[in-house]
Amino acid sequence: MNIVINVTGVKSKYAGKAQGLLDAAAALGPLMDVSGLDTAGIHEKIAALPPVESVLIVGGYDLVPTFLLSNPTLNVEQNQEGDAAADQDIPSDGPYGGTPGNTAQQLVPTRPVARVPDGPAAALDDFLAVLRGIAGRLNTPDGAFQEAAQEFEQPALDVAQAMQITVPLIESPPVTDADTTLPAKVHDKGRIHILLHGANFSPDWANLWGHASGSPWVVGLSSEILRHAALVGSVVAFSSCYAAMIDLDSNNAPVRDATNQVSMACLLSGAKTVFAVTRSNWIGSTGAVYGPGLVTQVWEGLLSGKTAGQALIDAKRQLASDAMTSGTQDDLPYVYKTLAQAQLYGNPEATL
Repeated sequence: MNIVINVTGVKSKYAGKAQGLLDAAAALGPLMDVSGLDTAGIHEKIAALPPVESVLIVGGYDLVPTFLLSNPTLNVEQNQEGDAAADQDIPSDGPYGGTPGNTAQQLVPTRPVARVPDGPAAALDDFLAVLRGIAGRLNTPDGAFQEAAQEFEQPALDVAQAMQITVPLIESPPVTDADTTLPAKVHDKGRIHILLHGANFSPDWANLWGHASGSPWVVGLSSEILRHAALVGSVVAFSSCYAAMIDLDSNNAPVRDATNQVSMACLLSGAKTVFAVTRSNWIGSTGAVYGPGLVTQVWEGLLSGKTAGQALIDAKRQLASDAMTSGTQDDLPYVYKTLAQAQLYGNPEATL
């Protein structure tokens, strides 16, 4: 596993504490310094690696930039509040796993690529804990947890079937994050799938939301619960909107950490790998299509023994193939968006 890191940026951001971060990153694999490079320059360096080698990007977008792909559903998409389309672009690390200049490989890469995002400089200790945690070859705990917005019961059950789990589906509503039994239900579970709603605006992005037809939004699960759960060795998949979103503020500074970002909360709790999306997810109400469909393919790959990085690549390839052979022209924009925004956080070489 090759570690893509901005050494100069790390030293500038973390000053006297930078060496500890660099040492923790070096413990994961050989460092590839991308100081001063834009996405094109970083892409060229990654592409020069042997094709079978995976890549782990260390740091958020302020340290290692991501690609911004156009949103093919821009004219029809709605955000959580029902306003005009909110997703002007799609942050994606996927293109780093393809051949430079190959447009198709922006959506379906050939090289496993993952990221471990950091947050503000003040959260360095948490970031170090995450880097040190994913370094081990940790066994996946027994047990499973799945929670979904009530309106997404069917796609959640379809994903659960692919996960080969039989625990009851927790639905929100009626369950909310105020349920005192919820932390114990997620605690120390190895296979986790969450299909709640996500938000892209502060402070609501710290939570995931439950909803049912005719009911108000309720907080179904929070980063507060997830970061205090014991998830050492867990594999987590979110079908929720914005669960991988780590956008920067107007000053190009990170505003997310384990206190307000669910994927980062899971990593801090010990999850070895997390699948999630950077933007709003298209979800069918009658089955596992689009976002949940991709997650279904990911779990099937994991259960067949594939690494996390390869499982995501193969799931993207299968979704693209299905769309081209049996989908309609109207489906393609939603499929393309699903492929572009699906990210992997944590160790790309982790297995179930």
